[in-house]
Amino acid sequence: MYPLNMTNPAIGGYAVANCEDDHVTLTGLGYGPAYVALVVPDPVSGLRADLLNEAAAAGIKVDGRWSDKRLQAEIDRAALVSER
Repeated sequence: MYPLNMTNPAIGGYAVANCEDDHVTLTGLGYGPAYVALVVPDPVSGLRADLLNEAAAAGIKVDGRWSDKRLQAEIDRAALVSER
């Protein structure tokens, strides 16, 4: 993506961003195209985080490859064992 040719229509100037830091700086000075940071979603969120917390509370050693369905089954199995 870099080097990136940028323009500032307000002053009619041109600049080149050679890296992400240059791009951020030039965007702040009014040059475009504007820098837009990518938002990377949290890999553990929502239901998955709740299931991992339940598993930790139940003392279950979680294999990171387990699906949410498998994780829920292990939690249910641990609950049945603890009721006996």
